[in-house]
Amino acid sequence: MKIVPLIADGKENLWNDCSDHSAFFGEVGAPLPPVEHLEHIRQRGGEKLAAFDRDQIVGWTGVIPSPDSDDAELAGIEVHRDYRRQGIATTLLSSAITWASTRGSRRLNFQTSPLFTANTMLYMRGFNASYSWNGNNWADPERTVPWPTVDCSIEFADTAYRSSIMQGSDLRSQSVLTWTRFEPEIRRHIGLSGPTFEVMHFPELDLPRVFTELREGNTGLCSTTARVFADLAANHYQFRAFESVGNGFYAYVFQRAET
Repeated sequence: MKIVPLIADGKENLWNDCSDHSAFFGEVGAPLPPVEHLEHIRQRGGEKLAAFDRDQIVGWTGVIPSPDSDDAELAGIEVHRDYRRQGIATTLLSSAITWASTRGSRRLNFQTSPLFTANTMLYMRGFNASYSWNGNNWADPERTVPWPTVDCSIEFADTAYRSSIMQGSDLRSQSVLTWTRFEPEIRRHIGLSGPTFEVMHFPELDLPRVFTELREGNTGLCSTTARVFADLAANHYQFRAFESVGNGFYAYVFQRAET
């Protein structure tokens, strides 16, 4: 596998002339189609880094430096569905950080949904990204189903993950949620007088699974979790860590900020 900077190397045609982007551009949630997305990055002085297996694109990421700060924007990342769990996303994100740092950037900013456990494993566990509650977008055009959203930042000088001090405890039993398959229920409510740490655990989720659940009427997957995320933020809890808790479940650990 090799990483190719398509814009710098003048190889944009390898992206633009691709007959089918769907296998590696179907889940990123980009606001533009594939060709226009590359042009958007190019016009802003950014780069699209593509991973190749021989002549096939198997993943990509986009990065755009800020013209007036030492920030850079992560303009999407996705791996071909047949090449996942091989470390390609980690290589791509490392390449984006290297590209941005050589141009004076010190951090990478972006948004994601905290529902996506695989994304969080990459961002928080792999690169020590900080998450902060942004609020809700919407999962549907009618704006009836909230879509949980977080702001994310990766500091280039501090990418080593530090496990939660609660790592050895039974995080699932302390979670504010219970789950029946992919349907969450609130076990207890959040308050200002609550403990220093709170836990919110999840089954393994990605965009196709979430959208399948929504199509089947499981809107609580978004609305219930969004309510808990919002309650945690309102009561001054901040994302602290993300841990694997076994049997296909993961847990966010939150710590109450001093007020």
